[in-house]
Amino acid sequence: MEFNKELTDTEVKEITKEIGEIISKEGFKKGFERSCALIKQYPNCDELTIGISTVLRIYLLEPSIEDKYKYETKIIEWLELVASSNKEKIASMAKLDLSAIYREKKEYKKAQEILDKIPEIDIDKKIQQALLFESSGEYEKAYSIYESKLWKDSHEVFGILSFIINLLYLTKQKSMLSFVKRLLKYLSLVNTININ
Repeated sequence: MEFNKELTDTEVKEITKEIGEIISKEGFKKGFERSCALIKQYPNCDELTIGISTVLRIYLLEPSIEDKYKYETKIIEWLELVASSNKEKIASMAKLDLSAIYREKKEYKKAQEILDKIPEIDIDKKIQQALLFESSGEYEKAYSIYESKLWKDSHEVFGILSFIINLLYLTKQKSMLSFVKRLLKYLSLVNTININ
């Protein structure tokens, strides 16, 4: 792997997996140090920066990690760089992550400002918007978004569940197959309930 070289999606996935393994085996600090080195080695690979940031943020949920503020600050710095990328879709993903981070920090105004900069065409920011409304006490607005997303996505959910059932059937995973069939039956019953 060379300096300034663009990485393939497969290479990015391998590297992010490696970071997770380092953190699991050697601790968060070692994984973070490796992450810094990789991002420095591939400064123009926005996909790598997003992938590494995502992995690190997941591991930062562990309560025993010390110096979280230091790590979060660096992750925010990386995401802000990617958010200014000329690759609009990856920039939107970084903005979505930044908005989520600021929402978690209860910095709702900053979270909303970033969310407003995301074009609706690239990234569906509705769930993040609903979470922001919910966190800031605007429950009716959050409920309205959740409800519209639920109805809009219900056809896709049924389609995906049927694909999962087919895959479970092919791989002979009977206990999981039974569970998914019950779930599908439940969802079809819920879909027919008329609440007045």
